[in-house]
Amino acid sequence: MEMSAPAKAGGSGYGRDEWPLEPSGYELRDEVGISKHGVVRRAYCPGCQKEVAIKVVNLDTLVGEGEVDRLHAQTTLLSSMSDEHVIQYHCSFVSKQELWIVMEYAAHGSCQLVMTGDDGAVQPLAEGHIAAILSSVTRGIAYLHAREHAHRDIKAANIMVHEDGRAT
Repeated sequence: MEMSAPAKAGGSGYGRDEWPLEPSGYELRDEVGISKHGVVRRAYCPGCQKEVAIKVVNLDTLVGEGEVDRLHAQTTLLSSMSDEHVIQYHCSFVSKQELWIVMEYAAHGSCQLVMTGDDGAVQPLAEGHIAAILSSVTRGIAYLHAREHAHRDIKAANIMVHEDGRAT
């Protein structure tokens, strides 16, 4: 299955426009999430000296009509975004039957993970944390809307929380 995907970073802020476009350019670490179409892994890019998140999508599992086109459109859109309140896309490439999407890593994971206690029960967040997350999320949404785009799946599992408290 052939899929052309953007390869250049969009506003990564790391002073370089090129990221490795093959799996050997990354050291895969632990699994940090599961998405609709794949697994998200924490990884390290030795060439960039940065920790990243990599979503690996098995293209053979995209069986619905237009799923490949929708995924490509989402990746292309993400590559055009450059705002601190939108997760930063670095690159994507196809290796064998897998699409690798390399993005900014959020150390605290999803808001859903942050709200879940060790026993699996939802734990309330402090009012200050809620305010900070909502502030970041609304700024990210405003950025998208100003570019005439809408995020059609806003939920705790899709809000990433960074070490500095910023949410994307």
